[in-house]
Amino acid sequence: MLYDKLVQKLQNQHEALKKLSDWMFNLHSSNKSDFATRIAFEDGTWWLLNGLADDYVRFEGSLGKHLQNNLSILCGYDVSNLNELYIEAIIASHIYVILDGPMIIYKASK
Repeated sequence: MLYDKLVQKLQNQHEALKKLSDWMFNLHSSNKSDFATRIAFEDGTWWLLNGLADDYVRFEGSLGKHLQNNLSILCGYDVSNLNELYIEAIIASHIYVILDGPMIIYKASK
């Protein structure tokens, strides 16, 4: 489901992030296989550019606290449309960050 369709279905835009979070963790808890649950977001920039920037940054920050073994999440962003404060907040909320131009991978310190 596209982000804008998810938000349209709900009465409150802020409810959409809760629904997204619930979906992710319900999906992971239903995985009974030996394989990791892998979730990929196409472009998280949408949340930041559509009135949910502060909520989304908090959401991203909270994910690290809840990630469990056998769960990985890949987030994509078009940083050319973001201000530096949001870029720094998004980078700080991820364990690994891959940047292109130049291609480089950063790992968060513990």
